[in-house]
Amino acid sequence: MERDILKLKKWCINKKFQGWKVANICAHAQIPRRTFYNWLNNYKTEGIRGLENKSRKPKIIHTTSQELINQVINIRKKHGWCSEMIEAYLKNNNIRIGYSTIYRIIKSNGLINYNLKRKQRTYIRWEKNTITASGKQI
Repeated sequence: MERDILKLKKWCINKKFQGWKVANICAHAQIPRRTFYNWLNNYKTEGIRGLENKSRKPKIIHTTSQELINQVINIRKKHGWCSEMIEAYLKNNNIRIGYSTIYRIIKSNGLINYNLKRKQRTYIRWEKNTITASGKQI
């Protein structure tokens, strides 16, 4: 059975204004105290609309301009630098962009190749044989 959260929020706020203790409200509603106080603060600042569920979608979405993407691609092709080097170069030219964004641009345009094979270890692991007090080898 799923709980109606808006109805629960209204019930908790009503009980608070009826004089119930917060501990009793939280125990009956089976919610943490912090949650109750968040609801109460929202109610005090925005009224009944403060209890409604709000969208968690970001209000501002930053996008990288195509001009900057082309600049990053050209730098990568010309110098072959990693994302951190490209970030430092652009920072010196007063262009702010994160290295993770640069990495995503480079990767999405197929400018990263991982065809390098790992070197094989030149040593072999070994353990020294030990002899117990009874003369047996372990």
